Amino acid sequence: MFECRQTLSERIAIVEDVANRRAGLLKTTGRYPSVSQADITQGRILLYSPDGNLCDGAAIYPSKGFFDVDNMPPWDTWVCYANGHLVSWVPRILEELASAGIEVNPEQCIEWSTPTFVNSLINSGVR
Repeated sequence: MFECRQTLSERIAIVEDVANRRAGLLKTTGRYPSVSQADITQGRILLYSPDGNLCDGAAIYPSKGFFDVDNMPPWDTWVCYANGHLVSWVPRILEELASAGIEVNPEQCIEWSTPTFVNSLINSGVR
């Protein structure tokens, strides 16, 4: 879905489009919550760097398909695209699968976020 030749604005637009379509589908099926029911402290922030990706598929099998053949996290975990990373939220129940994929990823294009990165997002106004 992300390619090296895409501009920053194109990548941001892709993530926003996915989020808007996801919200639309939830609304049409009556499953869109009026108030967020997710406790985001019960999970971790994952960073995916498409420009650092070798697309080797190393993460797909250890993660049992959590990551795809391009080492990309599932679209329904996407939060935003910022600072050269696709930012995703991984619920605690899926952390072990994601960690298994991260551990075997030789180019390290997928990694757990640090508090410093999250603070930089907050300070830059990314929501």
